[in-house]
Amino acid sequence: MLKKILLFINTQLIVLCLFGQQQTINSDLYNELKLKGKLDNNINYSFPALGVNGFLQKIKPTFHQTDSVGTNSCGCIVPLDSTFNVAEFIGYSPIDGYRNDDASTGPKVLPFSFNFYGITMDTVFINNNGNISFTSPYSTFSSTGFPNTTFNMIAPFWADVDTRDSASGLVYYKITDHYMIVKWDSVGYFSNQVDKKNTFQLIISDGTDPIIPNNNNVAFCYGDMQWTTGNASQGVNGFGGVASTTGVNVANGINYAQICRSDSSGYLYDGPYGLNDGVDFLDNQSYFFDVSNPLNIPATAYDSICDTMFVVSNFISWNVFINAMEVNEQAYMSVVSAPLGMTFTIDTMPSSLRVGINYTPEQTGDYQLKIAYWDSYNTNNVKFYEKSLNVQSVFQVGINALKNENSFANLFPNPSSDILNIELSDKLKIEQLIVRNINGQVILINNGTNIFSTKDLKEGIYFIEIKDSKNKKYFQKFIKN
Repeated sequence: MLKKILLFINTQLIVLCLFGQQQTINSDLYNELKLKGKLDNNINYSFPALGVNGFLQKIKPTFHQTDSVGTNSCGCIVPLDSTFNVAEFIGYSPIDGYRNDDASTGPKVLPFSFNFYGITMDTVFINNNGNISFTSPYSTFSSTGFPNTTFNMIAPFWADVDTRDSASGLVYYKITDHYMIVKWDSVGYFSNQVDKKNTFQLIISDGTDPIIPNNNNVAFCYGDMQWTTGNASQGVNGFGGVASTTGVNVANGINYAQICRSDSSGYLYDGPYGLNDGVDFLDNQSYFFDVSNPLNIPATAYDSICDTMFVVSNFISWNVFINAMEVNEQAYMSVVSAPLGMTFTIDTMPSSLRVGINYTPEQTGDYQLKIAYWDSYNTNNVKFYEKSLNVQSVFQVGINALKNENSFANLFPNPSSDILNIELSDKLKIEQLIVRNINGQVILINNGTNIFSTKDLKEGIYFIEIKDSKNKKYFQKFIKN
């Protein structure tokens, strides 16, 4: 009821509110003050334009770095191509790709209607620090949690992005008749740090394009996320200090949604409004939601598995997260249908549920899982989470079959920390290797090699499928330590 009473007043404040003082400052002086901790938190800094011709120059992706979409990445991330432009950050040069710290673009006109809590937005500022805004550009590098009454923004990852080092990736964007994509591709953190890099992407739309499914109008998409905090935000080696923020905020204290705040590595997550989380929780995640309703964002459900879940062992477990997007609301769920052998455990977290699903498949084949979920704001707005499962049970079936043929694949060293060697008992040539994690996601595909690097794999159990030159398949398990 409070939202309804204050809706008219606060929608006017969205348009009329001034977001602190503005000051134009030379980028070198700005960097000096930032390093000394002498910037004024009440001032929104901007940088003097280098000239009309320089500012307007468009730059296409050069692909000098590896685009971050991998075989284990959810389909939400869009690969870079010639339809993207490098974001033209004011005060920085197109010669080096507008590499910058804390800068923003000028206002970009949207050719479509973007509905932000009942207000149609027609211009966007791209801010280097992991967010876009509508009423003003933002240079603020230390994030706050949502809600707050200052920042009108959509933030897939609000933190201190710094792309000035040539080893960092850049910020790109693409605008079409129905949607806009902004991609922070393999970007470093302040000050000039590139030992860890983050890849994340934002899509906003008019709600009609299938690039964001189910009539949603915002998508957050993640690749590999490796850091949370710059050293001007009290971070050390990319972690600690002021946590990053993932969510949306209208700056009226009423309309907002938060997914997480992260300040460490790892996969710890206790809901959108609990303790600070591990940034690896975001790896390869995709979030879709609708911010067009001026009163409420419906509950969301997501996990880290894209589309079909491939079950490649005798036992599998994973988590589905159901979030009520506002801090004072509760999330609910019920099982609509599930295959035999699947059991559920539900952990209640602040404004969220962690639905643990354990599954011991009875046999191979294709199955469906369907869960209903909703939040306490509108118990009639029931949505559904669906997952396809393809049970292969390749580890048990494959090993038994190979033993009967007196054929095997020898993996060494196992556990492996750096290099894994593969030797086939019949000395045939290896044609293809497919490596999957414990959840069945394809992590790596290699052709024609008896040695591959495990250096970049995370610690845990993996399954490897090997096909030889006679089209015989071998299935083995190895451990990365």
